[in-house]
Amino acid sequence: MIEVRPYILIGGRSSRFGRDKATYEFEGEMLAARAARIAETAFEGIAAKFVSRTNGNFLDRAMIADVYPGRGAAGAIHAALADASTGWIFVLACDLPLVTPEFIRALYKMVDDEHGCVVPVQPDGRWQPLCAFYQAKICLQTFENAVALNGKHPSLRTIAAADRPSVVEFADYAYLANSANLLKNLNTFSDLADI
Repeated sequence: MIEVRPYILIGGRSSRFGRDKATYEFEGEMLAARAARIAETAFEGIAAKFVSRTNGNFLDRAMIADVYPGRGAAGAIHAALADASTGWIFVLACDLPLVTPEFIRALYKMVDDEHGCVVPVQPDGRWQPLCAFYQAKICLQTFENAVALNGKHPSLRTIAAADRPSVVEFADYAYLANSANLLKNLNTFSDLADI
């Protein structure tokens, strides 16, 4: 069995949302708490860590800071990879509130040492690297190179594509309940209507 540590990404600027998404209540639960609960359920109680702009504790869990601030989601995944004590990590952005433990477990079944990452594809054909598995020893250097060399937000798809990805097509998880909506994210308040 491959050991995995879940990391919840909560450090986004939420500029389009207009307020901190991590503390926004969705169905009576903060998005950060919801994401941690879902990931911990999928991994049978393995404690999630939060990735944000500062170190400390949040919701009774460890919180680590970006190694390279201002690099967006790629910087957050890099921080999780740099922190990893397990061979693999699972990352989940807190603004993907419809992800389920069953979906995470379905992706986990695709994890193997032949691939550097396991990335699902949304129904619209776009990759969703913010709900994905990454092999630390393979992906850390790729992310390090991408975030350390410039101040921009590097493309997550480009980074993931460089590390022998196992791409999980929508058809591979369409059997799951609410499959068409699992990867819908909250970028703006108007997205709440779709969710």
